[in-house]
Amino acid sequence: MNTRLTRVCREDPALLGVKGFDLQLKLTRGDRSDLFTVHEWEDMMYSYLNSKKCSAPGRTTTVPSSTIFDILKRNFSELMYSNMPMADFYNTLHKANESPMDYWIRLNKAIDVADECLRRRNKCVEDPAAEAVMMFVSHCPDPSLALSLQFKLAEQWSAIEIQERLDCHRRNMKRDSARSPRYTPGSACHQNTVTADCLAALGGNFLFSSVDLTSGFYNIPLHVADRHYTAFTTPMGLYEYNRLPQGLCNCPASFMRMMLSIFGDLNFSSLLCYLDDLLIFARSELEALQRLEVVFSRLRASNLKLSQKKCHFLRRSIKFLGHVISGSGISVDEDKVAIISAFQKMDLMKDDGLTPWQKKVRSFLGMVLYYQSFIPGCSRIAKPLFNLTAGQKRTVKGVSGPNRSGTYRVLSPEDWTPACDAAFVELKGSLVESVVLAHPDFERPFILCTDASLDGLGAVLSQVPTGAVSRAMSLADHLSSLVPDCHDNIHAFSLPELQIQQHEDKVISRVAFYVSRKCRPFRRERMSEDLRVLRFLRQWDKLFLLNDILYRAVKDPCTKRKKFQFAMPDSLKQQALAGVHDLAGHQGQPRTLSLVRKRFYWPGMERDVRDYVKTCTRCVLSKTPEPAARAPLASIKTFAPLELVCIDFWAAEDRHNKSVDVLVITDHFIKLAHAFPCRNQSAKSIAKKLWDGFFCIYGFPQYIHSNQGANFESELIAELLHLAGVDKSRTSPYHPMGNGGTERFNRTLGSMLTSLPPESKQKWP
Repeated sequence: MNTRLTRVCREDPALLGVKGFDLQLKLTRGDRSDLFTVHEWEDMMYSYLNSKKCSAPGRTTTVPSSTIFDILKRNFSELMYSNMPMADFYNTLHKANESPMDYWIRLNKAIDVADECLRRRNKCVEDPAAEAVMMFVSHCPDPSLALSLQFKLAEQWSAIEIQERLDCHRRNMKRDSARSPRYTPGSACHQNTVTADCLAALGGNFLFSSVDLTSGFYNIPLHVADRHYTAFTTPMGLYEYNRLPQGLCNCPASFMRMMLSIFGDLNFSSLLCYLDDLLIFARSELEALQRLEVVFSRLRASNLKLSQKKCHFLRRSIKFLGHVISGSGISVDEDKVAIISAFQKMDLMKDDGLTPWQKKVRSFLGMVLYYQSFIPGCSRIAKPLFNLTAGQKRTVKGVSGPNRSGTYRVLSPEDWTPACDAAFVELKGSLVESVVLAHPDFERPFILCTDASLDGLGAVLSQVPTGAVSRAMSLADHLSSLVPDCHDNIHAFSLPELQIQQHEDKVISRVAFYVSRKCRPFRRERMSEDLRVLRFLRQWDKLFLLNDILYRAVKDPCTKRKKFQFAMPDSLKQQALAGVHDLAGHQGQPRTLSLVRKRFYWPGMERDVRDYVKTCTRCVLSKTPEPAARAPLASIKTFAPLELVCIDFWAAEDRHNKSVDVLVITDHFIKLAHAFPCRNQSAKSIAKKLWDGFFCIYGFPQYIHSNQGANFESELIAELLHLAGVDKSRTSPYHPMGNGGTERFNRTLGSMLTSLPPESKQKWP
């Protein structure tokens, strides 16, 4: 502006360390120096300060323009303003290498000075911010930012919108719609409704109505500050979406959030909401009309419209989410099944007609697996086709462009085997002959049947049948430890069978009778009752009925939690003892009694357990009797877990009657023991098992206790313990009693393995 400066700048201590400089001598252009504009003075002062390399402590030598503007404002007074302030403002153009943000700040300062000039003459600028906006839009220094400002007229922009664009531009936040999903804020995510959850909420209803919104995502307007995220270029210029477009990753989630904000309290109770599809269900015609009225009123209040062609009302059978819904159950959509059935083998091949194409195979499997719940054993049947799609490279995260998507392995005509033909035909036939799945009734019990094999895992949830699920075994599953047929089939009793067993028992049935009436037996009743019933009734305060089954409630001394002991009838005692003793490794009396107490209760069970273990044939033949009494020894005392960990080697026989070295690691305090088969007794094997099997799981103990074997005293073990901060203690030479806890576990483990029948030993180690 042609602001006349009647005084030169005084010495200012705030001038970044510059003292005593004379602007009149350095910056004047002769006698007409008072005609310089403020911008010219700013440029000259900027050049002068940079030539002097002036800087403040902690700042660079470049003096910002805002500092120079403040210096001018402080050091010049008695200003005489120009007769044309707005003309000077319109001459405020951007400088070379000036950022858009700096130009925007300078424009706002210039319009402030022009407005002050006019106010001193009793005039004013009608809208200073709008003048600055129009100047910035017309002379934006950045080409990409200027292009994004061209889809609206200059007078349609506001200062707030310009500031938001500048902030996004400065942070490099502007993305095209093809890459926008990776830069979408996580707070915008919203979980969509699962199709299976929708279909499970329809039980007991007979009338169905479906409505579909028109225009879809376009019903949601975009916030002005976020529209630039959807910008795209055309030959006619840059355009932005004003309403929610299709193709962005958060569009379905945002639309679902809007629908749930309208119908969230009705979802799953009177209607199902899945994006723009609504299914209204009811048990009667009157109820259906009432629910439709509520839906229509909310749609009208939200200014949403329906597509008349896609609306169906008060139907006994209706299509929804690719299924046919009726009062009797859920079935597949015949139109979609016809499309799948029309697939031919050639549709899955490449142009040569012989080589399978993985993408087409995956597409076919995707259509079939949508109806997986209607095909029992679907994953097992489809396994040969799954094998064709296995082995592709995974999608590379964080990489854009053509290298992002995964690539498949190269197939040959030999990869399409007769098993693939059989799977292809069987999958199509199973869909054509699929059953109608009944609606689940959550007031009745469900039956879950599971099965597993080396090929896959499967389950059936049924009341009438309700649904089936299965999956093929993955490569990771096959790498896991699989123990098929590890024992004979063990019969498990259902709740009704347990009720029958207790009701048929003379003792349990009488006790359950007294407990059910919640009254102790009277004196006359006690006189006529069996002695075993009276012994049971001594636990009166702990007895209760749950699902018509008698239990005894006790508190676990370790966890302080209540646990339930099943009241054992006489007919099941032998099976229970065989399960906790024979199948648990033929352990001793205390351990067997502990296992029984965790699960069952009957009077006199301690005596029964003791007699059963004493008369066990395998225990009598295989277990070594206790040695003769020795002089008392001083025991090692520990007070916390991982205070002392004892290790030792024990030799066992494998299934081929060959010796196997087993490293036994025992915590002295809690008696937690681990046994690891090793190839040999070398220090390397010990170090590997200690690190992988114990240290990385439980942490480092305070002491490691072992005998003085060369492998335990090696430099490798010493270095490992030194790095882990673990001290080493030793037993006396040729004195195994110094490591008694581990030696006792070795003996117990040997007795358990010896007691196993020959067929069970084939699975060890």
